[in-house]
Parts: sequence; C-alpha cells; structure tokens
Amino acid sequence: MDVYESADNFLKLIQVDVSSCVQILGDLDRKFGLRNFVHRKSGDTIGHMAAKHGHVQLLKVLYDKHDFNFSQKNLEGKVPLHDAAQAGFPNCVEYLLSVGSDINSLKRADW
Repeated sequence: MDVYESADNFLKLIQVDVSSCVQILGDLDRKFGLRNFVHRKSGDTIGHMAAKHGHVQLLKVLYDKHDFNFSQKNLEGKVPLHDAAQAGFPNCVEYLLSVGSDINSLKRADW
C-alpha cells in the first residue's frame, strides 16, 4: 500500500471514527511523514479533513504531538482554516486561529 492509497483509506476513516484516527497517526507519521500524507485527487491533508468534519480534537493532536503545518494548501489553494469556516465549525476555526493559522490566506478562487 503506497502513501496515496493509505491517505485515501485514512481520509475515509476520519469521517466516521476519529478516535481510531488519533491512535494510528503515530504509525502513519513514522511510515510516510504526515506532511506527505495527502489525498491524491483533492490535495487535502489530514488537517483539511479534520477541519472539514469538525474534529477539533484531531487538530489538537496533530498540532501538539506531530507539529503539523496547518498552512499547507490543497489543490484549490485552501488551508484547513478555509475548510473549517466553510463547513461551519467555529470551534475548529477558533482553534486554528489560536495556533497561528493565517486569516488572510487566499484560496485559488480569491486570486
């Protein structure tokens, strides 16, 4: 299983079982590096998916234990902050801003 196939499977799992995701993050980080772990069609990172589905606890784990970079853009130029705001998860938006997400980051549609 390559990094892309693993990313696809993980990003499906995150939608239904965030506690299982938290448990396997360390293994994924060691095997692939979380910065390289992206969805092949959308370019979404684990941070994008957590924000898009309102999983603030997973965002906290990514930041606290894995020093995750929330400024990485997907193929639409979105950062996780955009996804959290668009999906209507103010708790995720507040958390991402508290850890330094750039409120002025432009997505591709804003260019």
